[in-house]
Amino acid sequence: MSARAATRELVQRAAERGLRHVLLGLVDWDGRLRAKHYSTADLADALMHGVAMTTAIFAQDPADQPILFGPFEDGSKGYPDGRLICDAQDARGVPFEHDGHGLLVLGAFDPPFAAYCPRAILARELAHWASRGLRVRGGYELEFRLLDETPRALAAKSVAELAYAPGFERMYGVVDQAAASTFLTTCAEWAERMGAPIASLHHEFKGLIEAALAVDSGMAIADNALMLRTLAAVLARRDGRLACFMARVAPQLQSAGAHLNLSLAAASSNAFADGGPDNPLVRAFIAGLQRYLPELFVLCVPTVNSYKRFTPDCIAPLANSWGVNNKTVAYRLAGTESAHARIEVRVPGADVNPHLALAAVLAAGRAGVDQKLEPSAACNGDAAAAGTPAGAPFPRDLAQAVAHWRASTCAAHTFGGDFVDAYARSREWQLHCFARAITDWELQNYARNV
Repeated sequence: MSARAATRELVQRAAERGLRHVLLGLVDWDGRLRAKHYSTADLADALMHGVAMTTAIFAQDPADQPILFGPFEDGSKGYPDGRLICDAQDARGVPFEHDGHGLLVLGAFDPPFAAYCPRAILARELAHWASRGLRVRGGYELEFRLLDETPRALAAKSVAELAYAPGFERMYGVVDQAAASTFLTTCAEWAERMGAPIASLHHEFKGLIEAALAVDSGMAIADNALMLRTLAAVLARRDGRLACFMARVAPQLQSAGAHLNLSLAAASSNAFADGGPDNPLVRAFIAGLQRYLPELFVLCVPTVNSYKRFTPDCIAPLANSWGVNNKTVAYRLAGTESAHARIEVRVPGADVNPHLALAAVLAAGRAGVDQKLEPSAACNGDAAAAGTPAGAPFPRDLAQAVAHWRASTCAAHTFGGDFVDAYARSREWQLHCFARAITDWELQNYARNV
């Protein structure tokens, strides 16, 4: 369908629903949906020619505090608007607005701010694969937990005082899930109406909820994860709770991941399907992940808290390894020699930006294919055991990940020097703020004892 025809169809849909406004939005660096309510009277013009959107969305940290180190929090540059180009074919229902009849149209900045825009960055990477006759297929598995807290109450509490939504303790527990059925069924219904259907939804370890999104193609893989995070947050807030996508909330609790299942399709067939672990494309892609993902790690593991997943008591990959149907590795080859053959990238945490993480994984895999790299030997046991075959170590904390990112020729070539610097500054700002914070641990250990 042409852009003009899609625009006419969407304007008509909005009119039939009696809408005076629709949401026009994009995703920020921290994986949050940012949008404005836009008048349907001007919608056709906005869809055909773009609409002004502040670039200040890239000047805010996860707490919506200004990133004083960043290029977008610079008065000498005038805090410019960018032009948001929205695709009418990317329109989705919004079940939490206008009695369930709202509409959202996703977009991306055009140049020069496309260099900083996660959806524009991912679009470029997807285009590289399309030029080779390959479509990217996959879906995220997102884990999160419900806090029995409001934003106001949370601000006054320590980690030890947090209240968790009751009835989520047992993994796959039918009784517990039935007791929580209102939240779970509404979550699934809203996801369907937002064009991000959930393939499976259940309780996981120690209070986690896991939503495995249905397989989709290209940009929708990341957009669907953005929809799920948004609708879970809205639904929880309306219930007086918080949907928490922190990588790790408390020491005694399991961490939350965002596993990315991925395959490449040539025409109608799965290019990963033949040969299992001996498939040359699979091997080169995994080798690229092993070689380059440590350099791009900050896009998959983006916050100070993210690194607290990578401990022996959490189900997170401690080594840059791969294996067949092995959940201790970073890259799990699953569904071998079938139409469902895929690589499950187990590195990202629930706090990830799904667009940037997908772009990083695809860029690393592409480099491996281009360079005809070979992976390490597959891991058949515990990937954390001494002597297990693996690639270069992962960064151990955010500071090291930023250093790897800044020094990476792969990052500079793939994402551009301007974005590499701007994104690095946003993470360095987090490190600066964290260095000035006084934690609960420090207070308990030092206030009375030194």
